[in-house]
Amino acid sequence: MSFIFGQVIGDTSYLKAQKELGTAKALSISMTFPLFTFIMSIIFLNYPFDIRIIISILFIGIGVVIIATSKINLEDVNVSNRDQVSSSK
Repeated sequence: MSFIFGQVIGDTSYLKAQKELGTAKALSISMTFPLFTFIMSIIFLNYPFDIRIIISILFIGIGVVIIATSKINLEDVNVSNRDQVSSSK
């Protein structure tokens, strides 16, 4: 029963975030689950806190910041291939 409610709440939250933030930012934020897994394993399972976890947390944080602050210029996106593919059919 909790799985069903968790799935519904999780998917609803993700879809709302995708609508509000855009796909790239919502996906990058949702992919921070290893960070929260590390934190919960340290708190609840007394997992040893070592240098690998610190490095992993830093990489996750840096990646999210890079994706969240990047801007995509739609003029730089090449859509001419799409037009060529559809006209060749």
